[in-house]
Amino acid sequence: GYNSSCIIKLDPNGNPIWVMGSKGGAGPQYFKNVKKDGDEITIIGYGTDHIVFGADSVSTTDGGFLIRMSDNANVIEGVAYADLNNNGQQDLGENGIPNVFMRLNNGNYVSNTGAAGNYNLYTNAGTHTVDIPNLPLYHTLTTSPTQSATFVGMGNADSGNDFGLYPTPNVNDLRVNIAPICPVAAGYVMGYSIYYKNMGTTTQTPTVSITADPNLSHLYSLPTESTINGQVLTWVLPSLPPQADGFVNVYFQVNQNTVIGTLTSSIAEITPISGDVVPADNTYNTLNYVVAPYDPNYKSVNIDTLYPITGPSYLEYEIHFQNLG
Repeated sequence: GYNSSCIIKLDPNGNPIWVMGSKGGAGPQYFKNVKKDGDEITIIGYGTDHIVFGADSVSTTDGGFLIRMSDNANVIEGVAYADLNNNGQQDLGENGIPNVFMRLNNGNYVSNTGAAGNYNLYTNAGTHTVDIPNLPLYHTLTTSPTQSATFVGMGNADSGNDFGLYPTPNVNDLRVNIAPICPVAAGYVMGYSIYYKNMGTTTQTPTVSITADPNLSHLYSLPTESTINGQVLTWVLPSLPPQADGFVNVYFQVNQNTVIGTLTSSIAEITPISGDVVPADNTYNTLNYVVAPYDPNYKSVNIDTLYPITGPSYLEYEIHFQNLG
């Protein structure tokens, strides 16, 4: 969206080496140009509020900004793992925990662990500390609450800064959330993003579903739904380890005869609910009012992303127009 941007470094095979994200306030902000000269990266952008980039921030008043960063930083590396036997060390069969937030120097520079529980935090010279500001639910630390690294110069790495987390056994806790991707405008296409996460300590095989408002007609989903039964769409998901999460995006056509101001209601659900320690967050109801199209003269296309291109196909355009006389 307009309120965030990121820059990613890839290796020759297209795998991400590092990523640095930004966030803004209420106003829009985005990158317009990125240039790399040796180890120095220059980013030129535009914003109307403020931009937080790593541990730094800048205020703007409807104007441009410039960021200079180095691709030669020091890096603190480690892993957050499930310490199943509670002995303070990672043993064979004790896997990493994804989506654990790691904090640098007790500040606002954070990074989350990846799918294998690994994390990277980038720093300059000096002594730095790492901690976990908020432990995942149903976990306690079995190692030191902080790790530290000291760097002289730039371009160095300090590894082995690991955190052991003991998971409370046999806790089942799935969570789901749903939010509209764009306004619900009469006659237009709108979408929902369904976010799901395994908050517990057991691996589960969940099913996510949405019961769409009667004013919405299903168009397509990413990933493709497993079943459709009227307004109910269902996705049977693969095994979801503890702390793992994912998204489902589903798109609808809003009935063009829907009265502006109508309250639409779509409900997302994740199962199994039986045995879940917090069943209240297994369902989420999003309520949104139907609004008028913000631009009556616009063009839309039935496919907004072409990937992969495997052969000849067709694009279907819809052109809207009005009579101002």
